[in-house]
Amino acid sequence: MERPVTLFALGNRHPEPLPPGTVRGQFLREAFAGGNCDVAVRGQEPAGRALLWATKDLETSPGQRFLELALAAEALLDFFGGAPDLLLPYCDGCRSHRPSTVRALARSLAALPVRSIVFFDLHREDILDLLPQKAVHLPTLPLWAQFAEKLSPPVDWVVAPDLGRARAAADLAKLLSAGTIALDKGRPEEPLPPEVNGRHVLLFDDEIVSGRTLQCALGRLGRAGVKSVAIAVSYALCPATALATLAGEPSVRALAVGDLIARPAPPCGTVPLAIPLLERFLAIGDEQRAGGIAGTGAANGLL
Repeated sequence: MERPVTLFALGNRHPEPLPPGTVRGQFLREAFAGGNCDVAVRGQEPAGRALLWATKDLETSPGQRFLELALAAEALLDFFGGAPDLLLPYCDGCRSHRPSTVRALARSLAALPVRSIVFFDLHREDILDLLPQKAVHLPTLPLWAQFAEKLSPPVDWVVAPDLGRARAAADLAKLLSAGTIALDKGRPEEPLPPEVNGRHVLLFDDEIVSGRTLQCALGRLGRAGVKSVAIAVSYALCPATALATLAGEPSVRALAVGDLIARPAPPCGTVPLAIPLLERFLAIGDEQRAGGIAGTGAANGLL
């Protein structure tokens, strides 16, 4: 690690645990709108780097969300004497398929007083090109591949429960040397390829909100004769009861969610994504970061 690092969380708990040498900071006030906010670092003078870990839905009430981000970043800038790095483990705007939304998001993010902006998963990577010299992409797929490689029997097919995750499922399937299928939610009666009959499937999605999409996918996989299903989801935004319902399906052999945001209680396993990704980001030198690591090459360079 280059120098001391303090991690502040906005909109969510800090990741647990923190990488070695990282200090947990806190905001003295939780309500940011309408005024400045103070920060506190227990047992440490304001030195080193500041990271702002912000789980923010930037499509809902974007004015309020960006005001909170700006106030928090300004407080850290004043406290540390240097601009913080902004890490966005969950950001709905990053998942949008609308070019106008992506452009608007990029303009708002570019105006924030931060040194770099870190995205963890993207539906549209063109936002990286809209934030030159500032955007960093930390994909979670290699970590999910490590999880899937430990499953026994091995995964034969990676399935996206809707077309929006087709690309991510295909990329994960390549890492696993498996086949891939993307289900069309608009055509629930469309048959699946006969090759999935009797096979072991990994159902991969970015988020669980209600569980209905995954429930529908499980039904279709069952009708196609799939032998077993493992479910992997990066963000659990649902109540614990939705996870329990999915885990209780007879065909489900494993249900795992990532730890990038606070999640409901078990039943499900947790795949550690936050700490490995944080460590990879902290390993990037200032010169490399300033030289521009955005774009499709960023992910390859980090992993």
